Amino acid sequence: MLKKFSLILIILVLLFGLNSCYTYTPPQQAKRITKTQLYDLSYNAVWTSLVEFFAINSLPLDILDKDSGLISTKDFKIKGLNWCDCGNWKDMGGEFEIKDKYGAHLEFNIFVKEKNGNIKVLINMTYRGVDKNLTGMAQGGYDGICYSTGELENMIFDYIKNN
Repeated sequence: MLKKFSLILIILVLLFGLNSCYTYTPPQQAKRITKTQLYDLSYNAVWTSLVEFFAINSLPLDILDKDSGLISTKDFKIKGLNWCDCGNWKDMGGEFEIKDKYGAHLEFNIFVKEKNGNIKVLINMTYRGVDKNLTGMAQGGYDGICYSTGELENMIFDYIKNN
């Protein structure tokens, strides 16, 4: 009886001990991200700046429609960039930011339109983490949620303003 109790106790300690070796810290949603900007520039100037930004940064375009004002990317993977927060993961191998080790997927669209004599630019970003089953992080509560840090949006807005 004592051997059986000891064996059960050892198994429970191992299960709880190994489980506590995995820690997922969810991402923090940025408090305020600027998604819209108005410019006192011509539509053509804003549009040209956006197309240049995509070309310089090798961002994969899906839709580029000047008449409708829509620019849309294909889904693509980023790694090591501070454009999003997918949380942190800690296991026996150490602690790391999920987006830095495994990357994250990004899709976004930009709407450009004239409004009251100005040009309005609206950016919508969608980030998602890598598949939790591929990374082995499912057991620690990783849910694949990522939030924008606002860095890419600001890069785009600054590029329009400075070019």
